[in-house]
Amino acid sequence: CVPKHPHIPANTKLRVHLWLNPLFRIGSKRRLDEDDMFEVLPEDRSDHLGEELQRYWDQEVLNATKEMQTPSLAKAMIRCYWKSYSVLGFFTLLEPLVLGKIIEYFENYD
Repeated sequence: CVPKHPHIPANTKLRVHLWLNPLFRIGSKRRLDEDDMFEVLPEDRSDHLGEELQRYWDQEVLNATKEMQTPSLAKAMIRCYWKSYSVLGFFTLLEPLVLGKIIEYFENYD
């Protein structure tokens, strides 16, 4: 039986750490198997994501047809997923800056 995913309403990095840490603990002791993995969240299932991308693709084809251009899968994907990736990108860029400030603070702490 696949364990239910621990959906935690927190920022992305904290959420990833909270559900990955138990897997890392198990994986350090033995080889992970399918039963160790969490159930995929409904919003992360491939059928949901595929339907969402299909809507953006249909809109891209319609817009390209009106403008007599070739539809772009890249544009459809960017329009579909830009929010989630921009949040992740923001935290990925912000993290080294924050860590640098923390290190600077403690290096100068006398």
